[in-house]
Amino acid sequence: MTKRTLLLVFLLGIFSFQAFGQLVPKPVLGYCYYQTGNVWLPVFMSSGSSVTYSPSAVGLYAYNGTSYGPLNCDSSGRLVISSASTITLSGFTQTASKNSFLDTSTLFTGGTGTTTQPLWLQQPTGATAVSTWSTSGTFKGINAASGFSGNFEDFYVNGGSSLFSVTSGGNVNAMGIFSNGITRSLTFGSSSNCSSSASPAVCGSSIAGSVVIAAGATTVQVNTNEVGANTQVFVMPDTTLGTKLAVTCNTTSGQFAGPFYISARTAGSNFTIATTGTTPSGNPVCLSFFIIN
Repeated sequence: MTKRTLLLVFLLGIFSFQAFGQLVPKPVLGYCYYQTGNVWLPVFMSSGSSVTYSPSAVGLYAYNGTSYGPLNCDSSGRLVISSASTITLSGFTQTASKNSFLDTSTLFTGGTGTTTQPLWLQQPTGATAVSTWSTSGTFKGINAASGFSGNFEDFYVNGGSSLFSVTSGGNVNAMGIFSNGITRSLTFGSSSNCSSSASPAVCGSSIAGSVVIAAGATTVQVNTNEVGANTQVFVMPDTTLGTKLAVTCNTTSGQFAGPFYISARTAGSNFTIATTGTTPSGNPVCLSFFIIN
């Protein structure tokens, strides 16, 4: 077999003849193509890069193994994926400064609550259109149909338990502590839980902590900027906090049990815990507190 014959065999393994004998690449499953006349040509991409060739012909197509199926666009130029089609990104390895998908669209603003729609909108057929979108623009929006009771978002790692989700009722579930200006979590917690045996107690921005009413005293001021004008502050005695507070907690009957109450507060600054019980002697009364705003 001559070198010329070998070359021809090689080319025929890569290319096929379509439309008037034109030599074009053979279709490959999962790759995208466009049509020019009667010829299907691939949309060339380089690894880790954006599309480098955009055909002038209307419509892009995908090869499914037997035929070419259209990737349709609506009247606004948006891609429409039918119930029988999906878009899959496979074989892509991200490198520095490269994205598998990059949207550089300019966000629309300044319309009405109906016309200033999200740049990306997930809205199933049958859902009533939103008329209260932010007129300052929205990058991503979801508008579920009536009766939806699932999650808008749900995050997992390696098939484990849900770590973070947003339910149809607007509830946020998080396996850990997150912040939206006030530290909260799925189970009550604080990223800054103070322990202070000083007077005033130094608690910074803590919404929970442990403090003491010193021996011979009946009050303690707790300095935390998380207290507000309408904050609920809960206080309870706890004789097991000695190690946490580096003191010996009072365990004398009638001294450590209170009752305790909030006698004063300054929003954004501090609140005061007082007792109407017997003034502690010998050792301080150990207390825990937490704040709900």
